[in-house]
Amino acid sequence: MPTATDIAFALAVLAVTFSSCPAPLRAFLLTLAVVDDLIAILIIALFYTDTLRWGPLLAGAALIAVYGALQSRGVRTPWAYVPLAVLAWYFVQRSGIHATVAGVALGMLTSPREPLDGRPTNAEQADHALRPLSAGVCVPVFAFLSAGVALGGPALGRCSATGWPWG
Repeated sequence: MPTATDIAFALAVLAVTFSSCPAPLRAFLLTLAVVDDLIAILIIALFYTDTLRWGPLLAGAALIAVYGALQSRGVRTPWAYVPLAVLAWYFVQRSGIHATVAGVALGMLTSPREPLDGRPTNAEQADHALRPLSAGVCVPVFAFLSAGVALGGPALGRCSATGWPWG
């Protein structure tokens, strides 16, 4: 059964176009999107790994464990997390497993626990920092690529010459 990662995009369209949609339906669609994407990530991790390299995988797992330990101790500075996340992504990718798995692991370890001082949680801080990149770049590029719009150099060259990416 194919897993369609477009469901999250469909959920965003639903939220914009049907703002009076019942909350239980939105919650169901969000849950469906999350479960669907987790299944897709598992498929990528299990079936698209040709050669597994244990050294980089263990390094990536160790970095992810350090990230989780810092989260559980309540470390608040993103400067501790950004290098760990980038290196974990790199080592998991080098291991032969798709780096998406590292991203999911790091996301699941990011603490939503409320700090005692009333400041935003680590998850809220990450959301605030990454939402413009996600909503402004990643989702539109994903939508274009899913629709079959070419975004490569030759297509963009035609776009500047003709005004349209398809001709």
